[in-house]
Amino acid sequence: MNNQLPPRHRQRRRTFSRIRTIVLSAIIVLLLGVGASAAYVYYQAKGTLSGSYSAVNNSNKTAITKNKPISVLLMGTDTGALGRTFKGRTDTMIVVTINPKTKKTTMVSIPRDTVAKIYSSSGQSQGVQKINAAYTIGGAGGAIKTVEKLTNVPINYYVTMNMGGLEKVVNAIGGITVKADFSWTDSATHSSFTKVPTT
Repeated sequence: MNNQLPPRHRQRRRTFSRIRTIVLSAIIVLLLGVGASAAYVYYQAKGTLSGSYSAVNNSNKTAITKNKPISVLLMGTDTGALGRTFKGRTDTMIVVTINPKTKKTTMVSIPRDTVAKIYSSSGQSQGVQKINAAYTIGGAGGAIKTVEKLTNVPINYYVTMNMGGLEKVVNAIGGITVKADFSWTDSATHSSFTKVPTT
């Protein structure tokens, strides 16, 4: 008995095999591309964010557990972009407290112009000023100690981010597209924006 397929069927089988190979190859290339892009974005963001932390002496650093609440001080400084290279002030200060027992997270923003006693990282008084000067005077440690004294909340961790670092993080994850409703030029950065035509 002859089990060979007619030439027409053999041709169809070869054509189907080619199409399947092309489709599978395209899917594999697409998955590899997506994976590589995701890895690139991750490592770009990780590299940028890793520079936002440094150790502070005399801090209340504690292990993260299921039962103990922790507090993190988020600080944004007004330097690192627009040609600013000075140490900067923390115009943004947010105390984030995470409580695993109650399963709640609170975020309290401290206005930058809050008048407070400023302390060094070792707890020595540095006089009275607006709280955003604590970082300029005593670095991250001084800012942490000042916030602890003001709020009576122990700070376990902190993150600082300047304007330049924020720009790098935004760019690392794809940037932001601005669609202007009108054309204008920023006198500080000399950046120009053109009105997006309506469709």
